[in-house]
Amino acid sequence: MDGDDSNAMERVEPKACAYDHFTIESGSGNLTCLKCPLCEPGLGLSPPCGRKLSNHHLEIKCEKCILGETYSAHKDISSCKPCGSCADHQTIVKNCTLDSDSQCKDTCSKGFYFEDLTGDCQPCSWCCSDGSNKVRSGCKDMPLYKQCDVNTAKNCKPKCQNGQYVVPGSKGEGYCKDCVVCPPGRSPFPKCGSVVENINSIRCRVCIKKMFSDNYGKSQCKPCTRCSFGQKEVLPCNLTNDRVCSDCDKGFYRDVNSTLECKPCSACCNDDKDVHIKECEELKMPKNFQCSQANRVGNVCQSESIREPKFKSLVHVYIATTVTAAFVIVLLVSMYYWRLRRKTITSHQSLALLLACEEDPTVSGLQETLCFEKSGVSLQFSDPESFINDGQGIRSKICWDKALSVSLPSHEIQLSPVVQFYPHGSKLSKPVHATIPHSALMDSSHRWSIGLKSFTLKSGPKIGWKEEIVDKIHDNEVSFYMDCLLSYVVVGTPVYKSSKGTKKRFQCAVFGDKEGKVGQDYTVYLYLIDDCEASLEKLMQDERSKSMTLLGSPQSIYVEAVFETDVKIAIKQLCGGWKIAPTNPQVRKA
Repeated sequence: MDGDDSNAMERVEPKACAYDHFTIESGSGNLTCLKCPLCEPGLGLSPPCGRKLSNHHLEIKCEKCILGETYSAHKDISSCKPCGSCADHQTIVKNCTLDSDSQCKDTCSKGFYFEDLTGDCQPCSWCCSDGSNKVRSGCKDMPLYKQCDVNTAKNCKPKCQNGQYVVPGSKGEGYCKDCVVCPPGRSPFPKCGSVVENINSIRCRVCIKKMFSDNYGKSQCKPCTRCSFGQKEVLPCNLTNDRVCSDCDKGFYRDVNSTLECKPCSACCNDDKDVHIKECEELKMPKNFQCSQANRVGNVCQSESIREPKFKSLVHVYIATTVTAAFVIVLLVSMYYWRLRRKTITSHQSLALLLACEEDPTVSGLQETLCFEKSGVSLQFSDPESFINDGQGIRSKICWDKALSVSLPSHEIQLSPVVQFYPHGSKLSKPVHATIPHSALMDSSHRWSIGLKSFTLKSGPKIGWKEEIVDKIHDNEVSFYMDCLLSYVVVGTPVYKSSKGTKKRFQCAVFGDKEGKVGQDYTVYLYLIDDCEASLEKLMQDERSKSMTLLGSPQSIYVEAVFETDVKIAIKQLCGGWKIAPTNPQVRKA
């Protein structure tokens, strides 16, 4: 083919284009490959290389990165990457520019030192008067008592009572001093229990806005009570008195068993989760709307809880009896076959059913945040009204379908499971602030370019991932605004070509033969997985299907043999996104 090789196109079968090519689909459905052009530093390829594009809307260009938000450091085919952020208390050497990422220095800000073991900054802490703990280099400009390792400080700090200050001496020793008693509207400053270098600085300070103190004492000012959804303010909060709220409005009841907040009268579903509320009955709410939402999320009953009429016609009874009899016959015929297979059926099946089910969230705070404990995902609503309108009935599911991981670009590392929200595809009245944990280790030595992708189950059999806008990238999670319930996954690529894609939040799990027979050919598997309950459950499901059981979760493992034998060490790839380094598995003599 004549012309520039960068624009060369060739007929290919579906999904056959290389990672550095676009897949172009014509109107007739034919697929061709188009090599991605190179973009200069400061510019990023749009759309990202590797996408599938329509021949009718073919617009490929190098777009300028956004200063302070994205950058592109090299002349290559990549899109602009999100700017990285330094860890807490690390020193920023250089801010992010159009063609370079922000740079961090391992010398921490004042009052902190860099801990090599954890790769982050730790607070300078109390030194022992006998000099038994180590003075940290980053803490030498701090007071004498505050120059040492945080891990040993608890053994050296003077043991004072709750109502006392710790006053350090000149050589690392210290003594205790009673806190000052303050009148209503004020509280001790510094906070009682603090380390006070100068006792002349101790005083009573006026409570700040939205705080109050209603008696004499040594305690801090307390936050003013917030009237919950379904209440009105009767008296405002001031320096010496808390806010007074009204009784619950019509349609709400006071939850005397937990938070004393006003909760909405909810739907009765005629199942074992119903908790009848007498207050809702006294308010003359509809009979099917006099229950608590304590045991369920949402005011709408699940479709499974819809009951058939209590009295059926004789025809229905006859049909049900016939079907039941047929089922019993089939069951008896199947018993022999089942007995032959019973040894391979283990408890992992119930776990598989558990994993296949959608997870209901728990409500956190003032009914404005939903938390999904298995995945660590949370959804924070902007106000109680949107929580009532949109939060009822939202569920999530961890998806382990390998087709989803394979459909991601090969250069991207999967940093979270695929999280699917239900009812899938539903629109929300207001954007919800969502967070999904990621497993990337982020420090000055391991920099990541992290992104978020989504897709909808309604898009058809072909999986098309869509780039989502990330709000903030934290050390442990990614936050974003969501206006539709879709499927989401966190992905990333190492920023430096020499840097390995290092993950964190690890947990060890050892699996072996459930009968525990130890012999010459006994095999155990040591897994290193993300510290996530859903990941461990999936691993247990896979291993139990092979009659393997969890032996323990150790930090180290030792092998003993009564005679010389080969101990084979193999590396097994567990999840999408993990890559095996070019190091051969070792055989060690025991």
